[in-house]
Amino acid sequence: MLQKLEKVFMPLAERIGRNKYLIAIRDGFLLSMPLLIVGSFFLLIANFPIPGWTQFWGRFFGENWTSYFSKPTDATFSIMAILAVIGIGYSFSEQMKVDKLFGAAISLVSLFLIMPYEILFEGKTVTGIPLGWVGSKGIFVGIICVFAAVHIYSWVDKKGWVIKMPDGVPPTVEKSFAALIPAGVSLLVFFLINVIFGMTPFGNAFNFVFVILQTPLLKLGNTLPAMVIAYIFLHFFWFFGINGGSVVGAVFNPILQTLSAENLAALQAGQSIPNIISQQFQDLFATFGGAGSTLSLLIAMLLFCRSKRVKELGKLALVPLCTGIAIPWTMPVIVSGFLATGWQGSVLQALLLILGVFIYMPFIKMMDKQYLADETKTVEADEDGDISLDDLSFDDL
Repeated sequence: MLQKLEKVFMPLAERIGRNKYLIAIRDGFLLSMPLLIVGSFFLLIANFPIPGWTQFWGRFFGENWTSYFSKPTDATFSIMAILAVIGIGYSFSEQMKVDKLFGAAISLVSLFLIMPYEILFEGKTVTGIPLGWVGSKGIFVGIICVFAAVHIYSWVDKKGWVIKMPDGVPPTVEKSFAALIPAGVSLLVFFLINVIFGMTPFGNAFNFVFVILQTPLLKLGNTLPAMVIAYIFLHFFWFFGINGGSVVGAVFNPILQTLSAENLAALQAGQSIPNIISQQFQDLFATFGGAGSTLSLLIAMLLFCRSKRVKELGKLALVPLCTGIAIPWTMPVIVSGFLATGWQGSVLQALLLILGVFIYMPFIKMMDKQYLADETKTVEADEDGDISLDDLSFDDL
């Protein structure tokens, strides 16, 4: 039965894992991740989950001291879509075998080409770049722009419709002229898209995508059934030895990150947090200690197993848990829960950790019993194979 399932799902999972669109999304978001993490720490300092924290420091630095710490947060989260477009455009250009730098640049310009430069200020419409569309609300539009712009660029480039320079021209100049026509065609297409959407009741492509696509996806992603389905597929792929986090995360993570950005905006505005499901909910309460909450498995291995094989494996696997805070999910359990939601998060993580230990315990004990039997047989075989001087006889000479 298992072999039949492997024949069916292994090729499917491999195709998904090698899908150039999913790879581009997965790798592209890595560009923005370190910057968003740094911005989050400034936000954490300004909103540390201890009652009276803001008021205490306000006595020394003034009531508006938190506004200084919000600047790094705004400089990262408020331009999340721009960072995502650059990263995904660079990665997708590599998948499409075209110049990565020009691909990223054209993707970004295409995004701005269809963007409405209108801001509502004190009841009046003024010209400017709307931060909402370059932030979390613009991520889905940005992803669509990347795929369309790079596809057009690649199609024109592979048709050979490029300006070729004579020998001796510096490579940088040659690349610039070679990208002229592909870039021009791509931008012309997005110019026409902008004109067409301007004639519709939506007014622009951003409103269209947000109403028709992004809002329903966010509502669907912010539900327990969506989370359960995503993790069923995630662990299903892991069962066959495929990195389920990479496969499922490429599709689900943009939704989670957008929901996280909405929570951040609500926190900064002093409003109630709108979304339970978010990137932090996944990292700190669904997969703490690794996919499958494997920290519980490690504790069960170290506390309840006797075989050398299992205990040594548990010690080795325990080492990366305290590698630092550069990546949020590596933050030690209990501490990460406290930083995310206060003491309630720490208590929840502790309960989940203990629950996970008891869930894993019967399975790891069965495996441990098998390994103990194997180790005993190995020792007995070694003892039987030892050479003793008592067994030697001169009669055999």
